[in-house]
Amino acid sequence: MADGDASRAERGKVERLLAIDLPLVVMIAEKAVTLGDVLQFGLGSMIVFDKNVDDLLELRVHDRTIARGEAVKIAGKFGLHVHEVGPVKQTIRSLGGE
Repeated sequence: MADGDASRAERGKVERLLAIDLPLVVMIAEKAVTLGDVLQFGLGSMIVFDKNVDDLLELRVHDRTIARGEAVKIAGKFGLHVHEVGPVKQTIRSLGGE
């Protein structure tokens, strides 16, 4: 295979990888509770989390944090204004689910 053909093939592989859809999750807070607590939840229940409302939210892929930011309203919809982004190697590992 000629160098030009190999280069085009590699670019094609990269383009296919970059087109993969990934599930992004914004983690507001989490908490461990007992099954008994869950069974007590009802209409109007209030659940308190240890996270401060001013703390940055986590942007996750495959349950791994890749960035942090603050919640914003954009044209009436929820958005995330990114303030911190993890290292590229960490992000790539997150995408692989390792």
